[in-house]
Amino acid sequence: MTSPLRLRALEPEDLELVYAMENTPDVSAQSAVRTPVSRYDVRRYLETPAADPLTSGELRLVAVRTGDGAPVALADLTVIDALNAHAEVGVAVLPEERGRGYALETLRLLEDTACRRLGLHTLTALVAATNAAALGLFRRAGYAHAGTLPHYRFSGDGWDDVEIFYKRLAL
Repeated sequence: MTSPLRLRALEPEDLELVYAMENTPDVSAQSAVRTPVSRYDVRRYLETPAADPLTSGELRLVAVRTGDGAPVALADLTVIDALNAHAEVGVAVLPEERGRGYALETLRLLEDTACRRLGLHTLTALVAATNAAALGLFRRAGYAHAGTLPHYRFSGDGWDDVEIFYKRLAL
């Protein structure tokens, strides 16, 4: 079956997309960066891409529709550990594109990239226990629940538990 999406590298033209997503409250609440991100900072990030994700420890891609090339999500591999063939995974779908199955398809494409292009063996997702959509996503994608980190992430209103999900990738 042909995917309705494909992943592509970030381009300088993605400035407004990344800026908007990084400053979307429900996205930034799940991120390690909780303060507003400036266009200047995003521009600098886009102008100095990491050449090798296995060396830099991160890979950020844009999921776009195959038909018209319109962006629908950002897909991240972070804390990439080449020695142990492991990374953390995250997907953020644009608010106007939610509810169309793009998160699951983006995650599937990102898993394929992690396994076939980077040689990674396992992926982990750290999900706020209050993020019902992400909890459902990783369950539907076949991630195993590996545990709970109590009071792990500060949300502004207090400390939230974080659920750990884990998946072993197969060629």
